[in-house]
Amino acid sequence: MEKRLLSKALYFVTCFVLMVNQSWVQEKQTDTTPEETIEINVVTTETHQVIEHFGASDAWSAQFVGLWPEQKKNAIAELLFSSETDVHGNPKGIGLSMWRFNVGAGSAEQGEQSGIQDEWRRAESFLDASGSYDWSKQAGQVWFAKAAQELGVGNLLIFPNSPPVSMTKTGKAYANDGQSNLEKDDYPAFGEYLAQVIKGLGEKGLKVDYVSPVNEPQWDWSDGGQEGTPFWNNEIAGIAKAVDRALDENNLTTKIDVAEAGKINYLYEQADKDGRGEQITDFFNSESSNFIGDLKHLSRTISAHSYFTTSPYESAVQQRASLNSTIQTVEGLSYWMSEYCILGDNGGEINGNGRDLGIDPAL
Repeated sequence: MEKRLLSKALYFVTCFVLMVNQSWVQEKQTDTTPEETIEINVVTTETHQVIEHFGASDAWSAQFVGLWPEQKKNAIAELLFSSETDVHGNPKGIGLSMWRFNVGAGSAEQGEQSGIQDEWRRAESFLDASGSYDWSKQAGQVWFAKAAQELGVGNLLIFPNSPPVSMTKTGKAYANDGQSNLEKDDYPAFGEYLAQVIKGLGEKGLKVDYVSPVNEPQWDWSDGGQEGTPFWNNEIAGIAKAVDRALDENNLTTKIDVAEAGKINYLYEQADKDGRGEQITDFFNSESSNFIGDLKHLSRTISAHSYFTTSPYESAVQQRASLNSTIQTVEGLSYWMSEYCILGDNGGEINGNGRDLGIDPAL
């Protein structure tokens, strides 16, 4: 499950086409001969793209769905995690290879006083105001993480959108005026906190393979829409060093993933976020003041999200080509698109507004 080849994805698409054709035949039982036959030849001997993982995140629904009746949540877990087929050869699930666990900041315990009006964008925290850990928290998410492991998902990544509210400058799980919500002096405490979460989950039988300590640090996160905080590159470097030190001191093997950029172009250019862009060069060039490429626990990956870079088509291709060129300047570095979503009208190419239950956006 570690490597997913494009041929496997094509196999899935082929199965889908066959199922669609079967439904079409059932609806058109009076037609004995299809008007058109489409033949699909899948070439499994050629590799055009290697997909390291096929993953998804538990934010924000798993905290609720994980508390549903067993029959319902087991059925959902099978759809997400299973790689098995039924007696007819149909896949029972989509066979995810990585599951991302949102480590909450404690806005759920604050309720309406959190300033986050949408309860689905709040989350519990394992760490309370007294500095004690309560491992009964985030029970719904823990259930799904265990289900993922039991059904063969090989990798677990944890990520906080915000430090715990007991550590933040604002006492809330979101920032103020676009400034980072964690004091520099608290980086070591934040690193130790993440290490303790990894150990706590380990006691529940969950092995944490990766930790991603910041999320979309280019955005302001000051409107109370959800848990979140921005960070400058120098702050991310300081946090990564603190997390690396805490992992080492706690004898943990978890790898650190950076930097969950809000758009892929922030990895290779400054764009409109000076001091928060050019992250590949800033973090992996040994001459950079923010160099962290030699950290013991740092993964040889860098991550970004697809938002606002899915179209127009020519622009999407150009940005990905530019990203690939920059990735190639760092030996052994690979790229993870850790979140993908179509937002906006996309220049009229794809309508990303509303909900589309069809297959086209997925493909």
